[in-house]
Amino acid sequence: MQIHDVLTITVASVCALFLTNGIAAFRTVLNSTDDEQRKNIKIGQLDMTMRRYMTGEGVGYILTSVLSIMGWLMYITG
Repeated sequence: MQIHDVLTITVASVCALFLTNGIAAFRTVLNSTDDEQRKNIKIGQLDMTMRRYMTGEGVGYILTSVLSIMGWLMYITG
């Protein structure tokens, strides 16, 4: 096993973790009640609803994963 293979496995596992977290965030929004979705939570100094926070987190994780995969594919293909 070469270093190239080890790096590929590492990138794949990190991207899988990001995708899993993104999907879990969306499932949290889908499985919550309307009252839970509208509940205000405090993130630092920001007040936002749980729905907005979890949706943003899900999008962030999935975009990070997609960009990492695209970057890695561009790197290994030259």
